Formats: sequence, C-alpha cells, structure tokens
Amino acid sequence: MFLSFLLSFFSAPITSRLFPPQAFGLAALFASFGTIVGPIAALRYDKAILLPKEGRDASQLFVLSLFWIAIVSVLLFFGVYHWGPAILQRLQASSLIRVLWWFPLSVTLFALALPIQAWLTRRENYRVLAEQRVWKQGGLSAFAIGGGAIGFQSGMHLAGLRLLGLILGPLRMILFMLRHRGTLPNGVYLRGVVQQMKRYWKFPAFSVSDSLLEAAGREAPVILLAYFFNPAIVGFYTRAAVLVRIPFLVLGLALEQVFFQQASARHANGQSIRELTERLYRSVIRYMFLPFALLCLLGPDLFQFFLGAPWREAGVFVSLLAPFILLRLVVVPLGTLYNVLERQGVGLTFTLTLFVVQIAALIAGGKIGNSRTALLVYSLGGIVVLALLGAWSLRAAEVPLLRSIWLLLKSAVVSGLFLLPALVMQLMLKLSFGWVALAAAVTVAVYYTLHIASDPDARNLIESIRSQLGTNRDGGFDIRE
Repeated sequence: MFLSFLLSFFSAPITSRLFPPQAFGLAALFASFGTIVGPIAALRYDKAILLPKEGRDASQLFVLSLFWIAIVSVLLFFGVYHWGPAILQRLQASSLIRVLWWFPLSVTLFALALPIQAWLTRRENYRVLAEQRVWKQGGLSAFAIGGGAIGFQSGMHLAGLRLLGLILGPLRMILFMLRHRGTLPNGVYLRGVVQQMKRYWKFPAFSVSDSLLEAAGREAPVILLAYFFNPAIVGFYTRAAVLVRIPFLVLGLALEQVFFQQASARHANGQSIRELTERLYRSVIRYMFLPFALLCLLGPDLFQFFLGAPWREAGVFVSLLAPFILLRLVVVPLGTLYNVLERQGVGLTFTLTLFVVQIAALIAGGKIGNSRTALLVYSLGGIVVLALLGAWSLRAAEVPLLRSIWLLLKSAVVSGLFLLPALVMQLMLKLSFGWVALAAAVTVAVYYTLHIASDPDARNLIESIRSQLGTNRDGGFDIRE
C-alpha cells in the first residue's frame, strides 16, 4: 500500500506538467462514475466472502458476486447509452460522449477486483494483494506519463490511458489464481449459490445504501463543481484532494483499526476507554496540526512549485480544505466509538447529516458562482458536523470537553511558534518561496524530533503504521491517482 502511495505522489509532478487541469477534471468525472457504482455492483455480497466457516460457502458467494456484477454491467451499458449523453452535456463533458462504453467498463473493472480481493484475503494470499496494488498504480502512472509524453493530452486521452492502467490490478490477481489452481473457488452449484444469497440478504438490503451514500458524498464535489463551473475547476480540486488525502489514508486508517481493536477489547472487559481515547486525540492533534497549518500557509506556493505554475489554484483549494481534512484525521478514529458502544444509529445520523450539509454547501456556493466560496462553505459545513461527532465521541468516552479544547489550543499555539520564522519570511521579509520552504522544513524537523524523542506513544504509533502499511485494505481503483 505504501509503495502505491509513493508511486502516486512522485508521478504527480510529471503528469501535472503533461496534462492541463481540464484533462484531470474530465478524467475525475469519468472516475466518479466507477467509484460510486463499482462498489455496489456485486450488491455487496463480496463483503460476505470472509464470513462463512466453510470454504465451499465462500465459493458460492464469490460466484454470486460475479453473477451480480455481470447483470449490473449489462444494465449499465443500456442505461449509459440512453441517459449518458444528456448527463455529460450538463456536466460540460461532451468530449466523453464518444467513449460512453468506457463508463460501464470502468464499473466492471472496479467491481471485479472486490470479490477477488476478498477471496484472496480469505486465503491469506497477502503478497499478491500487495503486488496488484503496485501493478495497478504503476500502470496508471506509466500509461499516463507515456501517453502524455507522446501527445495524448486531452481529458478523453487521460481517462483512456488510466483505464488501461486499471486492467493491471485485476489481471495480476487473476493470473495468480490461474497459475495456482488450488486458490480457485470450488464446489459451486446453483442451489448453494441461492442458499448463500438468502443467507446473507442483509448485505444488499443495508450495505448497498451505506456504500452508495458514502461514495456519493465523497464524489459530490467532483460532480457539482463540474455542473456549476467547469472541468478545470474539477481538475484543481481533484489534484488537491488526491495529494492531501495520502496522510489521511496512511495515518487515519491505521489509527482507526488500532483504536477500534483496543477500545473494543477494553469495553468488552468492562474497562474505561477514557485514557485510550484521550491519548489518541492528543497524539493526532500534536503531530498533525503543524503540517496542515503549513498547507494553509504555503498551499498555493507549494503546489505551484511541486506541480507547476498552472496548479497554483489547486494550492488555494488545499488551503481551504486543510482544516476539514485535519478534523477528519482526528474524528474518524474517534467516530468508531459508536460501533464499540453499539450506537450505530449515531453513526448513521452523522453520516447523513454530513452528506446533506456538504451537498447543500456546494449547491449554495455554486449558486453564488465562486468556486473558492463553494469549497470554503463545503469545508466549514464539514467542520461543524465533524466537530459535533468529535464532541459526542469524547463525551461518550468520558473525556472532559474543556480539556479537549485546551489540548487543541495548546497545539495551535505551539505550532504557531514553530511556524513563526516561515511566517516572518513570507509576510514581512517577502523572501522567495525557496527560503520560506527551507525555514518551514527545518522547524518541522526540529518539532518532530523533539516530540518523538520524548513521547513513547509516538514511537508506538509509528510502529503501528508500519505494521498497517503491509496489510490489505478494501481498495477500489481510483483512476485520478
């Protein structure tokens, strides 16, 4: 997983100089279709593959997943050809009408990978799962760089080149299964498939709507920014979101899993989770406030330097989104408390509220006609909802709210003191970005060195992340990476 993130990160300066923002915006619109529909094409029976005790029952679920993927893919081909042109015209993406058949194909590739990943996870074939991520990300980067270098630089070209790259992930897993016939599902028969479909009916009944809501909320900015503005604005947003979400994926997912395991064990044994919750909250605030403050301060200059002059606006978007993403890093692990405490209704309420608030914010910003305003309101709306979820989680864990606020203010003051040299250089001395970045890098290095040396929790956290980097996560294919 970590290697695939590195490939995505270090290929960004190259691809961003080969393709204009509009091309990334069109490719993001194309990707959003697969990202929303792909996870539910198997009706989420892929999530049940890990559950049965008997391997034969898991084989029935694997085949059942493939069956529904085939049905949904065929229906999508007809639906896309009927409604696709009108939708793409409304989203100012008419150039993609010529390749309508790519849309259902992207869903098929996205969906096909999920039951295969679940099957190989069940069989503990973790190495090939890690390899397919590298194949996928390597293919995405290689095809985009190679195609852009020889002149295929439109949005349609970028979407097509990345679609080619997406084939490599599932291909690696399928080749492994064909070469090792013992890993193939066996003992499949029609009656058994029907039995498993009835046995795990709750997955299509409940998990489909959850997955659809989560994916639609995540992709809403892409679709609404295209509707109200243009593909170039979408390109700026997706470049900003993809690069800044890397620490969220690496750190946030690791923290979420570790915290959930430890909190569940303590709660089951009747122990208090207050200390564990407060330590998690303090650690994330202490170690993530500074870099996100840097993004707010240096975002435009940093993106212009890293990706090229046309991408300065993406840095402005990062500055607007950074506080919201930081709060997600803090709150998402804490938010797992509603599962620990068996209060899933609270989680659903906050998910729905966040979805509605951010959709309304984007629509309001779009009506105003300013993309920066739209993302600012989007970010502020998310901050309010996540702050309420964080407050609920801390209260549920019996962590005093005033102490939590004090820890946040303390981290803000300390981070501000360490950023002061860079601020003086930028705002008062008006030095070049190189000197400002150098000062920021030195102060950040000193900050982390001092804190890690004196904090055993930080060393434990680093070890936890290292252990998580090698594990398989439910990873769909995002052709914007």
